Amino acid sequence: MRPALLFVMLIIPALAPPALATIVDRIAITLGTQVITDSEIDQRIRLTSFENGEQPNFSPESRKQAAQRLIDEKLVEHEMTVGHYPGMPDDRKPALLAAYEKDGGAAKLDAELAKRGLTRDDLKNDLARQQNLLTFLNLRFRPAVQISEQEIQRYYREHFAQAKVPLNEVRSAIEQKLTNQRADAELDQWLKGQRERAAIEYLEKDLAP
Repeated sequence: MRPALLFVMLIIPALAPPALATIVDRIAITLGTQVITDSEIDQRIRLTSFENGEQPNFSPESRKQAAQRLIDEKLVEHEMTVGHYPGMPDDRKPALLAAYEKDGGAAKLDAELAKRGLTRDDLKNDLARQQNLLTFLNLRFRPAVQISEQEIQRYYREHFAQAKVPLNEVRSAIEQKLTNQRADAELDQWLKGQRERAAIEYLEKDLAP
């Protein structure tokens, strides 16, 4: 090869526009065969802050909390896959944005999302994921919950007796609340066990609990 031609071949990559450069997303956590990247953690923070109407917080503690939430999400998603739990169909996902479009419409929503580095698809997929988690909770844990009459009466005495509301008027609401609390506790215990058994490696040590 001629020296001049070799020089040209070597210099071209250095002159390539930055847009052509490969963007490397650093892996923060490995979870068996799954990975959690830095960008996923940052997106989790942006989505949560948007849905809660708050400003995003990228502090070390906030990133640690977001990382733990992502671990739980991936554990649930894996279980739903292997257990063949039903997920929300794609054609139903757009309807999840209706509440966010009520004030200002789609254009305002897109603008607000763009301020946080998010897209309509990011929000839509996250809301669908939350619905899938609720489906998993309802199918996996809630059916096994049994609330006794004693528990209902105890809750009534502690929260309603002084208001002189008849028990029969609030019985259904009390039972539903206690069922939800018990199912949530069962889910937390299940996630704790899954985390203990999973091969979780924190490549970013600051994210470890």
